[in-house]
Amino acid sequence: AFWIVDNSFKSQRLLIDDIYPRETPFEYTFTVSNFNGSKSAETDLDYEIVISATTNLPLSYEITRDGVTCTKVEELYEDADGTVYRKIKLETKANSLNMLEEVDTTHTFKLKVTFPKEYSANLQYADLMEDIEINLTAQQHIGQS
Repeated sequence: AFWIVDNSFKSQRLLIDDIYPRETPFEYTFTVSNFNGSKSAETDLDYEIVISATTNLPLSYEITRDGVTCTKVEELYEDADGTVYRKIKLETKANSLNMLEEVDTTHTFKLKVTFPKEYSANLQYADLMEDIEINLTAQQHIGQS
């Protein structure tokens, strides 16, 4: 879970080592909240979520927020060592926590990862794992927008 109560950057990692080809997607849930215990954000907040993943396996990704599919932009990039990563940036317009309307609110995200069953006979993917990093950047709004 991510808790946003100020301007911040946070990151979580998923190490997917038990994934295998099948018809139904694997699902991973994470949440974003504007409170943590008794501490609540005191201003409106916008946040951005960017997911980076290795490209070891032929996976596809779908992300929902509170049951609604998120619009996303995907691109591939290469690091200095030549490793190729997939970057998935979620549409940010809908990612806000308005304190006037949403006190102590949690948005629930579900990351659905599909490893198509057609790859079940392909031994080149045996013993490989996928590393997924979820990055959240939050920004407060102070005063009139």
